[in-house]
Amino acid sequence: MKVMGEMNRINAVNDHHGRRLGVGRGPRAKGLRRLRGFTLVELLAVIAIIGTLVGLLLPAVQSAREASRLATCSNNLKQIGVAMHTYHDAQKTLPPGFAQGGYGTWFPLVMPFIEEARASTLWQGWGNTYYDYQASYVSFGQMRFSSFSCPSDTPATCKLGSNLWTKHNYVTNNGNTATNNANSTTGQTMTQSLNGVTFGGAPFVVVDHNKGIRPGVAFKQVIDGLSKTLMASETIQGKETSTKIDVRGIVFWGNGSGFTAYSTPNTSDPDLYWDSSACNVLFPDNPPCGGLSASNPGRQSARSRHRGGVNAVMCDGAVRFFENGIFVDTWRALSTTQGGETVDVP
Repeated sequence: MKVMGEMNRINAVNDHHGRRLGVGRGPRAKGLRRLRGFTLVELLAVIAIIGTLVGLLLPAVQSAREASRLATCSNNLKQIGVAMHTYHDAQKTLPPGFAQGGYGTWFPLVMPFIEEARASTLWQGWGNTYYDYQASYVSFGQMRFSSFSCPSDTPATCKLGSNLWTKHNYVTNNGNTATNNANSTTGQTMTQSLNGVTFGGAPFVVVDHNKGIRPGVAFKQVIDGLSKTLMASETIQGKETSTKIDVRGIVFWGNGSGFTAYSTPNTSDPDLYWDSSACNVLFPDNPPCGGLSASNPGRQSARSRHRGGVNAVMCDGAVRFFENGIFVDTWRALSTTQGGETVDVP
């Protein structure tokens, strides 16, 4: 009886440990118990959660990338501001905005002051020879400069004549009206009055193309104040189709080199050129545009691919972001050099 009792006790102990180890006493007890896996419902729930997290994270990633592109664009304008000040130190004035008819702009003139002196030498006869006729101009026009390109925009070209010309993103301030009425006395081609808006001066003037590189505006002539006067802002590189060009972004061509502040940034008002063949409204990403008329003269507005506004550098070298919703009177006042307006920079 003692032996039988001892055997029963051992069996009971073994049975207890077997249950703890997942080992039974029958035929299925020869291996460990199988672990339970995910059900289909659980797997789908996990996938849905991951998808939701990615959906929440993606806008943040895109926002961070755009913030980086915006900062690069701002730095480009800062460098342009420095180059303009260096030019002014050397020449005692800013460069002229452009020569009437598209025979040269400020763009090649500031190249030596932004470490692009070799490129500047390719543009010869500023203001005297139409750029499409000279091989040197073709070489210059096919170069792309990262310091004049906003990374938020897509690089584009324009086919003029038999050549493809590169586009860039920064334009100088031509004042608060329009840019195509000639004045043989001063060499400017600025509209003196537009729908009740009186031209109040501009830091970049338009000169007679037969007179070569004429002096531009001196800082002492900016009586409204350097910190309250726009120097340069952004334009878009107009996208083209196989049958339609878009001259926006060709900053070494006359009317493509500047902006006017008659309309606010990224306005729904059309940019206006010699006729509607100069721009492309067929491409869905392009802003509105059209042909000028006697009562509605040529001009292009400040535009960008940024959300909500444009970068701009002031005449004192400070870079600011201006929202699309800025009051039009404020925007116009910031574009004049001798308007006499009282305005606070937003």
